[in-house]
Amino acid sequence: MPQGIPQASPPCPNCGSIKTVISSVKKRDDLPIRYRKCSACQHTFKTQQNVDSPELIVAKCDQHRLTPEEAKELREMAALGHSSAECGLAFDINQRTAWNIINRRTYKDVK
Repeated sequence: MPQGIPQASPPCPNCGSIKTVISSVKKRDDLPIRYRKCSACQHTFKTQQNVDSPELIVAKCDQHRLTPEEAKELREMAALGHSSAECGLAFDINQRTAWNIINRRTYKDVK
């Protein structure tokens, strides 16, 4: 979500579809473990942060913490019926921030 996130959603190991969403996030040793679900075949799998090469997220003056890809992924998760609180938890942001992203009050340029 935040905290050194992968750049793009990984493909499903079952069918290869790139249409996956995060269903939940847990932390182990302060690193996120994301549980994902494939929108195509409904297969669930987990992904982990690579400790050796974490992605750097640059916080500019506008304080954006999510990458554009993550904002899109958050909106897809909400479109599948997840609440803004669940989306916020999955991306390690508060519920109001998730709501603002879902309702395009922030990340307006992300399609």
